[in-house]
Amino acid sequence: MLLPLAATTIVIVALLWDLALPPLREAWERHRARRALIPTDQYDPGRERRAEQRARTLLRSCVNEEEWAM
Repeated sequence: MLLPLAATTIVIVALLWDLALPPLREAWERHRARRALIPTDQYDPGRERRAEQRARTLLRSCVNEEEWAM
């Protein structure tokens, strides 16, 4: 009685392991990818200047010439 029960348990564990391992491995890889450090770019001195130019262009498109002259 004990031998068939042990054999059945081993087969069930092996089948569940085969089904559960790929999703667990994928979840672990996603976790590691989320925790990975993303390298940052070096400081770009022209970034603020380009942002200011875009802001001025947007403002100019929203106001008329008289208000822009002020």
